[in-house]
Amino acid sequence: MTSNTHRRRRRRASAGLIGVLAAITVAGCAETADLPPEEKDAINAGRNAEVGVVSADNLLLISTAEEEPGRLLGLLTTTSGEPVEVTFADADEEITVTVDPSDAEAPDGYSFEENEHIFRTSEAPPGALAEITVSVEGESEELRIPVLDGSLERYRPFVPEG
Repeated sequence: MTSNTHRRRRRRASAGLIGVLAAITVAGCAETADLPPEEKDAINAGRNAEVGVVSADNLLLISTAEEEPGRLLGLLTTTSGEPVEVTFADADEEITVTVDPSDAEAPDGYSFEENEHIFRTSEAPPGALAEITVSVEGESEELRIPVLDGSLERYRPFVPEG
């Protein structure tokens, strides 16, 4: 075989490999491109955590600026058969809510979208991570949750008034 034949084979193999890599890369984008808007909303922007018998999903803070009010968003569910108190604390304030066991009346848990809770001041600006402590029945976990502002349409209704 001549060196030209080897070069052609290497070029074909390289072209084939590039084609396969491109197809794999584009396939990942295609998974979310065709999702309806309500399913795209289900993609987490926030932080998930398990603290004791409580699962906290998509926790985030909505605020216009550091030191401005910040609204807590997310969803809490519990595996307990009894109501559970959950406390969220930042550097200078606490918010306590009661999470009832999931049942026919509240199958989706405790939603901060439906139940407004606002910290007087956000400890971090939008685009940064705010430190909060989540406590449940004597167990605590320190979390860093995203701070978002109202620039994304989905979060505009939750921007607290300062």
